[in-house]
Amino acid sequence: MARGLSAVAAGKIVTFGITPDRPETGYGYLELASVPDGSGAPLDLSRFVEKPEAERAQAMLASGNYLWNAGIFLARAGDLIAAYRAFAPELLAPVEQSLDQAQADLGFLRLEPKAFAQAPRFPSITR
Repeated sequence: MARGLSAVAAGKIVTFGITPDRPETGYGYLELASVPDGSGAPLDLSRFVEKPEAERAQAMLASGNYLWNAGIFLARAGDLIAAYRAFAPELLAPVEQSLDQAQADLGFLRLEPKAFAQAPRFPSITR
């Protein structure tokens, strides 16, 4: 995590990957812009690949520039909101409304469920 903080300070969203040890078809993959040099320094991401078929997973493993997607992110809240605004804007209004109507409950913040339910389950991703 410490290695990713400089990227976060520069406004980037850091996602964590796991070095694959087999051609797994049950995981999504992160395609790196370059082959890791072993330093653990953050690398740019080219794209996400949803669970590939076995032949493609084997080719990705052999290439050396793919990681399994861990689904863990490190970012400033404002940068995440900006990314949603750019790539999935239809999520913002219902989520913001749910947050505005949230209630404190036993030390937790409970989002307002009806507003939150208005967010699309699988938003379109624009580029």
